[in-house]
Amino acid sequence: MQKRLPIGITSFNKMRNDNYIYVDKTDTIAKLVGNIGPYFLSRPRRFGKSTLINTLDVLFSCGLEAFNGLKITQSATCETLDEIKQRLYLTKTYKVLRLSFDDIDNLSPKEIEIKYIEILKKFFATLDIHIASNSTDISTIMDIGCEQLQEEIVLLIDEYDTPLTYYLDDSEKFKEIRAILSRFYKIVKRYDEIFRFIFITGITKYSNVSIFSAFNNLQDLSFNSEYGSIAGYTQEELEYYFKDYIQKAAVTLNEKEKTDIYTYEVIIQKLKEHYDGYCFDRDAGIHVYNPWSILNFLANSQEGFISYWLNSGGALPNLLVKSLNKLKNKADGGFKLLIDMDKDIELVNSDFDTKAVDINNADFNEYALFYQAGYLTIKNVEDDIFTVGVPNQEVRKAFAACIVSALTDTQENYSLRNLIIALKHALKKESYANALVEINNYLNMFSCESSRIFNEAMFRDIFSLLLIMIGIDVSKIHKENPTALGYSDLYFEAYDKAFICEFKLATSVLQVETKLKEAKEQLIAKKYDKLITNKNIVRLAIVAINTRQNKKEQDYFEIARIEEL
Repeated sequence: MQKRLPIGITSFNKMRNDNYIYVDKTDTIAKLVGNIGPYFLSRPRRFGKSTLINTLDVLFSCGLEAFNGLKITQSATCETLDEIKQRLYLTKTYKVLRLSFDDIDNLSPKEIEIKYIEILKKFFATLDIHIASNSTDISTIMDIGCEQLQEEIVLLIDEYDTPLTYYLDDSEKFKEIRAILSRFYKIVKRYDEIFRFIFITGITKYSNVSIFSAFNNLQDLSFNSEYGSIAGYTQEELEYYFKDYIQKAAVTLNEKEKTDIYTYEVIIQKLKEHYDGYCFDRDAGIHVYNPWSILNFLANSQEGFISYWLNSGGALPNLLVKSLNKLKNKADGGFKLLIDMDKDIELVNSDFDTKAVDINNADFNEYALFYQAGYLTIKNVEDDIFTVGVPNQEVRKAFAACIVSALTDTQENYSLRNLIIALKHALKKESYANALVEINNYLNMFSCESSRIFNEAMFRDIFSLLLIMIGIDVSKIHKENPTALGYSDLYFEAYDKAFICEFKLATSVLQVETKLKEAKEQLIAKKYDKLITNKNIVRLAIVAINTRQNKKEQDYFEIARIEEL
């Protein structure tokens, strides 16, 4: 019987007992559990951190017997199971204190503290340590519980930073949460001898939070090359565990599209383009796939290669837009690099730490957030200089949506659905009237502040980002594309066609026809259609209008015309 896809399943026991695929990473886990820790691991959302925590929970609470047949119980030196237990210090089982903060949306700092306290009281009660119901201070509860412990325990914390990130644009509440966590970690440090093992996961490393100061021996695995594949699927794992599903996807897509172009190899290549490319180790040696996207694609292959990560909420879009809004006002040119999407950015070690307590602080590090949230990944490392860039097509689409929102200051509740549908239809059918209406509907959502900086390049950049959002690969989009007689403003390939666009900006309604004529004449004079390609060439003259530059007219900004030559 074919094993089931573990979509939304993080329970080790459920995967093992109910015929789900369990991607075995226990050989990597074995490198950790013989030690005490404390360990910290940062990875983006939907990357398997909760599955890792659950696996560690079962390992310490149930022992190696629950792992029969997995890599952790196998030995290259023919050790017996008892000998492996001795080597890994797993000769007995442990009580596990497990804290998870992945479901705290809309909770106040006080409610989060109450939830924390309830978990602690229930845990100590399992050890016959009963704490008075009127005890409402984390430090006191931890002190009472730890003083009475008669055995070592294991501490596992999943998504430690979720409550902090939730209040990243509210410095007062951020500080309240930080104070709550601080009290807890200081007690853990005080009683470190009672902890057999400590493992903490999160997305963002807030270096000014006490977790990183309380534990002077904290081992951060986030960039460690030995653990680069501890979360996410490697190429080998993808093809070993999911081979049957990949073959089935090829058959499904061929049937749906009435074609024979999809083979196993083609599906693998498409998966790489859309969901691969994440790298988290300082050697830049190991690439992994986003597990959430892979599982959802394989379960719904008839839908094609769509953006599951963004749709799941794993992409933190609201927070990213706020951070991008701040970055665009900086003078370092970083925002322009992000707009280009195919340009890499160089960072140093300190660029990966988030030190501020409010996203609005001057020293808030946007690049750290982009990397830790999964929008940027390590491409190369040389002399402690990290070259980072966007990992894959799925992330480009998500990032493009955030950048467009930041560029335009659009309302957060505005949906791009109608615009994307209209733009796709226009490019397929070469009928631009409806697309023009939807684009201008979107332009009318822009704030007055954004409209001040609209120029020819801005309209072109927004248009390019919209192309990425509808699924056109960034490698098929070229701004300032060189030809023998000059540079076309925008060249892109879509739906078996090659589009060449010339943008012009009018500063009054009366200039529109003149600018349209100029764009058409330039398309002809520069011979932009003389390309060696087997695709049908479509030449577009696009005139944008922004009357804010003309103080005599009422404010007015939109794309006035899109016409094919």
